Amino acid sequence: MRNTLARFALFAALFAALLLPCPARAQDLGNVGLRSVAATLANGVNCTGSAQTFSTSSSALNALGFRNLGQTQHFVTANPGTATNFQVVIQGVDTVGTVFSISDYGEPTVGGVIGRVTVQGSGTFANIQVQVTCSPITATFVLNYSGGWVSPTAPTGSAQMGQIDKYIFAGAAATSNQTGSQFQTPFGSTSGTVLFAATGGGTPGTSASVTISCQGQVLTSPVLYSQTLALANSSSAQSFQIPPNACPLITVAFVSGGAASGTFNLEYIFNLPGVPGALTGTSAPQMQTAGADPCMGSANVKSFALVNTTASAQLIAGTAGKQTYVCSLDFIPAAADNIALVEGTGATCGTGTAGMAGGATAATGWNLAANENVIMGDGSGSIAKTITAGDNVCILASAATQLSGNVGYVQQ
Repeated sequence: MRNTLARFALFAALFAALLLPCPARAQDLGNVGLRSVAATLANGVNCTGSAQTFSTSSSALNALGFRNLGQTQHFVTANPGTATNFQVVIQGVDTVGTVFSISDYGEPTVGGVIGRVTVQGSGTFANIQVQVTCSPITATFVLNYSGGWVSPTAPTGSAQMGQIDKYIFAGAAATSNQTGSQFQTPFGSTSGTVLFAATGGGTPGTSASVTISCQGQVLTSPVLYSQTLALANSSSAQSFQIPPNACPLITVAFVSGGAASGTFNLEYIFNLPGVPGALTGTSAPQMQTAGADPCMGSANVKSFALVNTTASAQLIAGTAGKQTYVCSLDFIPAAADNIALVEGTGATCGTGTAGMAGGATAATGWNLAANENVIMGDGSGSIAKTITAGDNVCILASAATQLSGNVGYVQQ
């Protein structure tokens, strides 16, 4: 009986063991971890004068185990060596081979730590590549890439410098014309500062200039915006404030002024959105919103005409092609006087006379008693304007008595 119970217990244990789940066989799901990657894309590679592409999917890099395995942020550091013109941009390539620029265009100068540049791009693509365009062909450069899975961050440090500071020419020959590679502006605007410096003991020449041209993607001619900067034939550094204009794609070119020797550097520093240029007041680029009152804001410089006369007189000289907007005025006669504000040509607007506040004669203007004044406007908006561009503005008076006052105006 005891043996029977023992055999029964053993049988029950074996049966229970058979009911337990069997462990699954291990399966290799591949490398699904998110990790950082890094590789040297170029080390001592010569410039070719045209675009050179370095792909993170090339067989040489695959041998290093380098693949875009979920990396969302991409960083490239570049050392241009002795290149006089150097441009680098990170590009993403989708599954059908379409290429997208996913970073700003870095344009560093040569030499030292400052001569290196960092650009950063965002996005998950099947492959990542880096494109370099540089010259001359005797120059060599270094290019490094790193990528990781991190949340996008605003560019700081060298990456921010790479975004806003474009060193378009470094040690380029001033004896011949130079055209930089076209690039995408960081904020879609020309707003910034262009710095030019002659180097190598020379000057740019007597008629040298720099032309900034902007294009869209549909029209190549005419350009969206173009500005030519006349350079002084000097070895001193020169600075130019560039006003804001819509500019998706930009090209900067240098036209030699017949320099016999020497080189030059040209740097374009773009303003961050909301950051004004370095100059203020009338020295700064001025904007006038279409349709806005010219007397409003600081887009146009206000001028003032003092009134001190005992007879009809010209107050404001007209400017060819521009109209005069009166922003404020005040008049006061010492004795009874009829006065009118008119426009026309000649010393007292005697030709083509037209009234600006009333009629075209003194009698049809303001009829004032002694020491009675007329005050209009506070300068914040226009109260009268000339109809004919280039007309003078005059005061017509009926009496030979002292008339004093002030007229604030702008011309546009």
